[in-house]
Amino acid sequence: MVQGTRQRRAKATDFAGGVSDGSYGAAGLDLRRDGATGRKGWFFLDEEVVCLGTGIAGDGVRTSVDQRLAEGEPVMPSGSSLPGVQPMEAASWILNGTMGYVFEQPAEVSAGTQEQTGSWKEVYAAGSAAPVTRNAFSVWIDDAAATGRYAYTLVPGATAEKLRAYATSPRVEILCNTAEVQAVRDGTAGVTEALFYAAATLDAPGLSIHADGPCALILRRDGIYAADPTQKEKAVTLTINGKTFPVPLPQGEMAGSSVRAPGSL
Repeated sequence: MVQGTRQRRAKATDFAGGVSDGSYGAAGLDLRRDGATGRKGWFFLDEEVVCLGTGIAGDGVRTSVDQRLAEGEPVMPSGSSLPGVQPMEAASWILNGTMGYVFEQPAEVSAGTQEQTGSWKEVYAAGSAAPVTRNAFSVWIDDAAATGRYAYTLVPGATAEKLRAYATSPRVEILCNTAEVQAVRDGTAGVTEALFYAAATLDAPGLSIHADGPCALILRRDGIYAADPTQKEKAVTLTINGKTFPVPLPQGEMAGSSVRAPGSL
């Protein structure tokens, strides 16, 4: 009965938050707004941010990967520049200045640069109403509504050579990207991050995690860190590779904050 109650709660839009150990972090969102739905996770690691989405649906929905001032012309795997905004059927990576975007598999995206005009007053009331025109870089996933799923990685401080190597041999392994669980693992750093939107089990090579309710987790060699993005649960019980960890969760004003679980892996 308790497990069923937690599963019903996780279907609502109260899952919004994350977990941090002070060095690494993960955040998740169960989005249900204006006919658009989706579960989106962001995983913050040493050299990258892995972004996962699943259950993406809704009329005219597209996933914006980034929009920022252009730094020259964007570069693609072929080494050619990318003038204008155009669709691409098989983009494994794109570079804008020193910001890199790596797609888990060749994805249908639109990207490029174009002039855009706006004013600071549109951002905040005290800003200037004078129009400002700049060359802006945009990249978005066109097929998110059709496939309902995406996976890409943001790589700051990138070069074309670094992105080419990263796309061939990514540092981070995507363990799961389903409606129940989103998870990644950085084997080099010894860090696994997971978002459980409901009671569920994650099975991966060398790792099994069962959570009896919604939670956000970081597993490191030195400990386990957990949080409740719904801010409703009093505790979560984790079973990791057969070992059980009851984790009391913060309440009141501290609800949703991160705690270190008693015990060690």
